[in-house]
Amino acid sequence: MSQRDGDERLASAAASGLGATLAGLAAQVEGLAARLEESGVAPKLASLRSLEEEWALRLLGWGPPNPRERIDTDVRDRVEHGVGLAALNEALSHVRRAERWQRRLVRLAGGSEDDSESMYEVRSLQVAAAWLLAAIAQQGGPGALDSSAQAHALAREVREDRQPSLERSVQALLQRLEGLGLPGVEPQEDPVEVAFRREVAALAERRAGETYWDSVFGLRSVEELWARHLVGVDADADDLTREVQRRVRQGLERARLEQAIVHLDRAEEWQWQIGSCATGSGEGLASMAQVRVLQASRAWLHGGLARQVGAQGEAAIAEARRLISEIRADPNQMGRWEEPALRDLEAFLDRTAN
Repeated sequence: MSQRDGDERLASAAASGLGATLAGLAAQVEGLAARLEESGVAPKLASLRSLEEEWALRLLGWGPPNPRERIDTDVRDRVEHGVGLAALNEALSHVRRAERWQRRLVRLAGGSEDDSESMYEVRSLQVAAAWLLAAIAQQGGPGALDSSAQAHALAREVREDRQPSLERSVQALLQRLEGLGLPGVEPQEDPVEVAFRREVAALAERRAGETYWDSVFGLRSVEELWARHLVGVDADADDLTREVQRRVRQGLERARLEQAIVHLDRAEEWQWQIGSCATGSGEGLASMAQVRVLQASRAWLHGGLARQVGAQGEAAIAEARRLISEIRADPNQMGRWEEPALRDLEAFLDRTAN
């Protein structure tokens, strides 16, 4: 199925009730995230992971999640029927968030990220993300090489963890990637993006042993710089959210919006990891403030995407509103500096929806 056909199917599904389903999921996620710091954290984390998984699968079509399937198998089945690029990128964001909740659950339960048994669900979500990245790469366009490289990196990470039950899915994924013929092809695109891609690959190779945290900090920085480049925000501009807001209002190409969303989401993923190992409350709060900046900026990009895609914009609007709610629900109010931009975004979304 072509990207256009897949996007048209998503629009049709939205008109027939997907929008209401996504709004219901957004309300549940918002409610749980707001109460996360209360007692009973583990069940809330598990519920948030499940809700994010369902959100991703609903975006991919073909009904609710299959309870008899692992998340990676269910995702694979759905993308093989053909899914539009907008839905793939949105689903990828939710799978990555599900992984983040599951990692927190592992740490809360006293598990270790070096323990294969504790990490099984995380690895399944990583394989699901890799399948989505492979499908994004298959669509072509300027982000194809980057998506293919990210899918390969995830497959390699899962294999290194020795998860026998996931091996068949990983093998099928690698065969799909080989069939795309993308790895090794010299990209004919923006040389700045080529440089970013190479830097990310080099940093990813160093994510082991004594260089692990240097790599994580580097990846977090490069992913934000990549997103800034895509939307035309200077690397040294102080107020990222306001700069992104300005560029969205001026108008950005859909492809740039979609790719910038992916890179800001990755930057946020690394920032969460940095914050999880903060050595004091001050470091933890400062790290969370950076998470909220990245989320507010990404919310504006989703708003810009909603304006671009028209009838398919419900999912992007729902995601922008979910991010607004998550920022405001911060128990330490580390997103309070983003409030003016969030109010502006709400008004922007209302106009876009109408």
